[in-house]
Amino acid sequence: MDLPPKTTPEHVAQVAAWLREGASRADILEAIESELGLKPCDELIAAGLHHLAQDLTSSSAEDRLAWHVETRRHLYQMALSIHDYNTCRQILADLAKLEGLYPKASRPISTDQPPKTTSHGRKVASAADRFGVQ
Repeated sequence: MDLPPKTTPEHVAQVAAWLREGASRADILEAIESELGLKPCDELIAAGLHHLAQDLTSSSAEDRLAWHVETRRHLYQMALSIHDYNTCRQILADLAKLEGLYPKASRPISTDQPPKTTSHGRKVASAADRFGVQ
C-alpha cells in the first residue's frame, strides 16, 4: 500500500477517527486534503480501516460491544432521519440482540425428532414431508 509522502501514524489515526464517526468516503478524501494537507487517496482510507480494525481487536470485549452499540445507534439516527423505517426496525432488532434482550432459545432446533402425532394417533406431516424437502 503506497501512502502519500509525509504520512504519519497520527494522520492514519485521524482517518480512523473520521471512519469511526461515520464520515463518507467523499468527506474523508476532502478532509485528507484540506485538514491534513496530503494528497487524497483510498490507500490512506484503507490504512485508517486497518488501524480501526486493530483498535477493535486489541480492546476488551466490553469496549467492542460498546462500539457496536454506539455505531448501531448512529445508524438508527441516520435511517430515521431519512424515514427508512424498515432499516430502523432491523437496527433496533440487532441492538436488542447485542444487549441480550431476547431470551435464549429453550432448546436447539433438531431435525432428528420423532414424528408428531395428533390425539387420534395420526402422524402430523412436517413441512419438509409435505413439500418433499430432505
